[in-house]
Amino acid sequence: MKSLRARLRPRRLEDRADQGFTLVELVVAIGLIGVVFAAVAAIMTSSLRALSVQKARSQGNEVATQAIEDLQRRDFDGLVLCTQASGTPPPGLDKWVEGPGCPNPVPATYGEDPCNGTNPVDAPKAEYTCTRSNIPFLVKRYIAWVDELQTSKRLAVFVTWRDAAGVHEVSQQSSLRAPGVQSVIGLARPTLHTGTANSTVNLNADGSLAGTLTFNVKSTDLDGADKVYANFWNVDDEGSLVLESVELTYGGAGSNSWSKTVSSGLRFPEGTQAVTFTAHREKDSKPAATVSHPASTFCKPTTVPCVRTALLQAPTASTYSVSLNAMGGNTSDFTITVLSDNVPSNGQVQVLLPTLAGVVALPMQPSTSCGSSTTSQCSWTATVSAAAGHAFAKGPQLVHVIAAQPYVAGSDVLRGMTDSASVEVSFG
Repeated sequence: MKSLRARLRPRRLEDRADQGFTLVELVVAIGLIGVVFAAVAAIMTSSLRALSVQKARSQGNEVATQAIEDLQRRDFDGLVLCTQASGTPPPGLDKWVEGPGCPNPVPATYGEDPCNGTNPVDAPKAEYTCTRSNIPFLVKRYIAWVDELQTSKRLAVFVTWRDAAGVHEVSQQSSLRAPGVQSVIGLARPTLHTGTANSTVNLNADGSLAGTLTFNVKSTDLDGADKVYANFWNVDDEGSLVLESVELTYGGAGSNSWSKTVSSGLRFPEGTQAVTFTAHREKDSKPAATVSHPASTFCKPTTVPCVRTALLQAPTASTYSVSLNAMGGNTSDFTITVLSDNVPSNGQVQVLLPTLAGVVALPMQPSTSCGSSTTSQCSWTATVSAAAGHAFAKGPQLVHVIAAQPYVAGSDVLRGMTDSASVEVSFG
């Protein structure tokens, strides 16, 4: 029996070895594996979440860069808004730059944004949504004045979004200084209005004044530190027709008036002139200008009572209603045409545009049929190009045309006679 038990004992040990893991061991093993996999899953989930958050942040920065670069590609005058972003502006961004030519009311669909590629000719949109990887990024853009004289603009973009980690925001900012004094946007511009000169001016035979000539003009937002001038056709010492200027004197605090009386030292061509008044504000170099209305007639003794041959007929415009963009610029070209009598092709004809930067004189070109004779009729045209960058105030404006014959001293035919006429054009 003993030997039999001895023989059986190893076999039992072998049988037990062949039995494998017990149930308890399997449960423990599976539990350990579950813990390991849970830890790995948590690590992977955290990593994927971190990658997703990082990707969203990168996209947010890209959207912000796109938004501010879209502003930076515009010139200084083009940096305007027609509406503000919702909510309270961040500190220092509350003095927003509103475009002078914005539609009123502003349509809900108005505004350009780089993400959706809409309305490329509009002013920048202050607020829009840019969706990337199914995440809506809310973009708010600000264009604000930096200094009191409004010579610099601050650009700011704020982008907010929500992802698995919560709500996030990134921003980018820059600034831009006005390139020159002719920038059309800034402090309320000075204005000149109610400009007059003598309705009839008597001349001696040599063109000198037989009496006195007084210039008057009213102003807004100008004072004694500023400069105001009257500009007109004059005959110089060499007998050539030139544009002359005289500085006007300020009438004193509260008067808003400027005047100047001249009696000698000038020689005028015979005919009718629209005197141009121009101003320069000292503190920010902003200009202003207006044209006298009605025009002044200059008479020599040989033309009693101031009889002369008309030089200009009434001008015409290719459109009498000019559409403006948000910056006040004309959205398409338009032309001004006038017919002249007794002005040869080598005469001087100009159209005076009432822009926000002051009165701009554009030379008018004669048609190919115009001749060198003063007895022939001639057609003159000037095109106001949209690409020229002129900016206009909304509302009806008088567009003046001035003309001058070539001046030849002692000639009964070419006397340097001048004339002016105007046409009303509505801008908006």
